[in-house]
Amino acid sequence: MRVVAFMFLVLLSATVSFAVNRDAEEFNRYGLFMASSGGFETAIEAYDHAIHIAPDYWAPYFNKGAALNSLKRFQEALDSLDTAVIYAPEGKMAEIHAHIAFALFHLGEVSEALDELDIALNLVPDYPLGLYYRAFFNSKLGYYQDCFDDLAALLSIEGDNPDAWKLKAETALSAGLDEEAESAFERYLVFEPHDGDGWFGLARARMNLGDTYGGMSALETAKTFGEGGPQELFWEGWSLTQAGRYDEALEAFERASVEGYEDIDLWVALGFALARLGRDGEAEGYFQRAIEEEPGNVEAHYNLAASLINLRKYDQALTTMERIIELKDDIPQVYYWAAQICAVQDCKETALWYLEQAGALDPGFLANASVDLAFVSLWKDADFMSVVGE
Repeated sequence: MRVVAFMFLVLLSATVSFAVNRDAEEFNRYGLFMASSGGFETAIEAYDHAIHIAPDYWAPYFNKGAALNSLKRFQEALDSLDTAVIYAPEGKMAEIHAHIAFALFHLGEVSEALDELDIALNLVPDYPLGLYYRAFFNSKLGYYQDCFDDLAALLSIEGDNPDAWKLKAETALSAGLDEEAESAFERYLVFEPHDGDGWFGLARARMNLGDTYGGMSALETAKTFGEGGPQELFWEGWSLTQAGRYDEALEAFERASVEGYEDIDLWVALGFALARLGRDGEAEGYFQRAIEEEPGNVEAHYNLAASLINLRKYDQALTTMERIIELKDDIPQVYYWAAQICAVQDCKETALWYLEQAGALDPGFLANASVDLAFVSLWKDADFMSVVGE
């Protein structure tokens, strides 16, 4: 299940400064009204009218950037938000930097996104949106404890924030903390009892805990509140994947896609099922599609690297691993794969560096290397023996 960031709509003060053209303010107000009901394209047109009338008025630039983020037009959002920074008062800077961070993260500029959030939270340490986004980013990157720390801070400020509870639940599920996930989903569903995704998450947590009856009950409730056909087909496919029934899972995922279910998690799931069936060439395309949509998606990169290895596209696989390490530098398997490729390509120094990193994170990989034929050319090498401890 993909963690979906909640786009906070910032409703600006109704007070109009004497320095702001009132026609521009009216267009800005109309844009906010349309955005609040999901009419983002119309809202953007209204903001553009406001900008044309008052080019140095910060609010329509900011609101246009937020609307473009909602439409996943992240580069355009960034351009508009950068302009808002030029004209905005100091009191609005934390909000603007948080939205810039959201755009940067989805453009794959992870470190820059985190820097922007640091700016926002230095300006306003208890800023809820900044804490939420940083928790969301850390969840997506697999830095689960950092995510939980920010959510704890957020929930100490807004204990009834349903999006925080949902993110906590989904992150706990990803981290294998099924009891915590179950508890957090139950709390979230108090606030959002009609959210099919929430019930589906609860079903997953309960099934992982061995509570088959409770899991199936939650899954049936999810179907009651779900969007219908394609979403339920995705849920069905996920259940079949967990059972190792990849042929059936693939059929369910493909039907969901045909019926219009467009979601990054679906593309990753399709790729995963295809790879498990030995169809890595087809899987590669789905992983690439997910990465194009969300360049910071570690799961898609990881699965892509595995398929590229199976396809013997070693240079592309190594490039993908380097990208994974940029995004998340504590996955030992990625370093080990890179070490294997470099060893086969006779890049001894690079292979040993990657192997050292893998061993520092999980010493078991050093023992593996001693019997792994990928390293056969190095078995009698003194430097290799020093790294593996022989």
